[in-house]
Amino acid sequence: MNTPSATQATPQPLPITAWLGMLATTVPPTGILLVGAGNGTGALVQWLANTPAPSVVVEGDPAQHLHLQHLAEARSNLHVLREVVAPSPSPTSFHHYSNPAENGLLALEPLQKLWPHLTQTGSAWVEDPITIDQLAASHLPQTNWLILDCNASTELLQGAAQVLPQLQVLVCRLSTAEANPVVTTGLRLITHLPGRHPSIGHSIWVRDVALEAEAHQQESAAKAEALKQRDELAKANAELTQTKAELQQRLNAALQKAPPRFPHLFSIETQVDWAAPVPLCFNATRPEWVSASANVLGFSAEGNSPLYLVSTSSGNFTQPGSATQLPVDGNTAYILSGCIAYESATPPQLWLFQHDEAERIDSNNLSLPPDGRFRLRFTSKSSARSVAVGIRVSGQGIIQIDKSRLYLREDPNPGALGAVEEKLLQLEKHQADEVQNAVRQIESFVRLQQYLGADVLAPDMHNWPVSPDFAVLLIQLIEQHAYDAVIEFGSGSSTVVLAKALQKVAQRMQLTPAPLLSFDHLPQYQQQTIQLLNQAGLQLNNQVTLAPLVPWQSPTGQAFNYYDCGSVLAALAQALQIPSPKILVVVDGPPASTGPMARYPAMARVLEHFGPACRIHFLMDDYLRADEQNIVNAWQAELTALGKTVEVTTYNKLEKKACLLQVS
Repeated sequence: MNTPSATQATPQPLPITAWLGMLATTVPPTGILLVGAGNGTGALVQWLANTPAPSVVVEGDPAQHLHLQHLAEARSNLHVLREVVAPSPSPTSFHHYSNPAENGLLALEPLQKLWPHLTQTGSAWVEDPITIDQLAASHLPQTNWLILDCNASTELLQGAAQVLPQLQVLVCRLSTAEANPVVTTGLRLITHLPGRHPSIGHSIWVRDVALEAEAHQQESAAKAEALKQRDELAKANAELTQTKAELQQRLNAALQKAPPRFPHLFSIETQVDWAAPVPLCFNATRPEWVSASANVLGFSAEGNSPLYLVSTSSGNFTQPGSATQLPVDGNTAYILSGCIAYESATPPQLWLFQHDEAERIDSNNLSLPPDGRFRLRFTSKSSARSVAVGIRVSGQGIIQIDKSRLYLREDPNPGALGAVEEKLLQLEKHQADEVQNAVRQIESFVRLQQYLGADVLAPDMHNWPVSPDFAVLLIQLIEQHAYDAVIEFGSGSSTVVLAKALQKVAQRMQLTPAPLLSFDHLPQYQQQTIQLLNQAGLQLNNQVTLAPLVPWQSPTGQAFNYYDCGSVLAALAQALQIPSPKILVVVDGPPASTGPMARYPAMARVLEHFGPACRIHFLMDDYLRADEQNIVNAWQAELTALGKTVEVTTYNKLEKKACLLQVS
């Protein structure tokens, strides 16, 4: 006799309400915040309606919010809110779909991958959305359970930095294809439950005691280190107190022989460790090249001639002058530090001159960095009696006197130890600059991706391509100026950014986008740029031309290799048919490896085909390089000789710097 085999049933996962019920017995809720309540018929809202803990449920859709009102009427400890919750308080769009359960911040395209028949029925612009942190602070400060039953739940956690550390339970509606977000230290993922769609479910996190213990241990170690540093600081303060009397004696002696003031162009406040603060007075070797006011010193040196601003009565750095301002001892190590706040295309040089009773006996110098801050170590000669400070400038620029400061002190770590300290300071500054730049580039990339929208993936911006902050500058220029055309020498990531910006400006004005003409000398990069435009749906009205480098000679006889662009530029000029067109020319090629001053021909090639009535903006990328700076200086001189009005704007805070010449 054959016995029929029993069919083994596949175990079904526990419903999410069962999980929440079990968690409520081990981690009692003191306050539950639920975002994405819908019309109140969902399992999570129904479970919440039978939970005695204080609760707040939030829904952004007006129609569904009306159905939630009966919950608040039936429960005194439950509060119903109509709010659009977003990652930040910035304005955003709230989308409405044929399935109201999918209403929210997500655009239609990613949702249609899950729900192919979903259609959009409307969209509302929300000026003042609210974050999770703001919700909790205003309505439920004791929140220790957070339930996000809505799309974009991962993004909403960006606005929950204050709430996350106090959570005991976190529930998020997520796609199974979506990587689990790193929520915060101390929360551990315990399960992911499938939902009504096989690709969507709910993930549950709970507070992990072991992780919290590790965090507390790290906090205790940090406190111990802080106490150690406090003790070391107290010891250092004690040593400082011991030397205070000696310094006071030296100060009193210096005050008795305080240097007399003399007529001067300007002075910089200078702190001296062994004397009263000195307003260090400066004169100039060529005072006719200088104009000084209370807070600003302007200079305009003719040609490439140097201009010295020296803290001596005569402005002559070879002689000490009639008044000694900074007395020093012989054979002593010193540090001169501070900041010379300047604005100039050519960085000034800082000089330090040592004098005996009659003449200069030694000198040290360094070039000032962009922020003007410096630190110069020197050892005085045995016969030295005073030092003078010199600032060597060239070209045109200003020095902001009220923002400049000097500080002279004895070197506490002379010799090898001082050199090591100097190297550490340089490394620390370099690291700080790198971190600041990385943060700035990340912020710019986020702004760029938000501007491009969900349908355009921001292109690669590492190594050769333009930096994210330069891409944001391109968008700002396109948005601020009604350009009739854009010409780009050197295609790539920037081409996609320019095309998208031109498209968005035209859509707002209900016009056809201005033409974008981009040149590249290598076929692989031309095809790569065309592919990027096609992927972004920006191929219309934008032309990427293969223009090999060919010999070109400047009016002065200099030979260059530059893009073969003449016929294409002529065709664009003829097609515009605008009496006084406004054109942006982005100069980001060819590469410097193709020859010195490689980008110099750009201006001349454009002016060959666009007449004097044109208003042209030349934007030079990579302006941190000497070649690009020399090219811009040459352009300025040539445009001035042609009688053109040139307005120059430099963007020194960009990673690779940039310079804009507005020609009219």
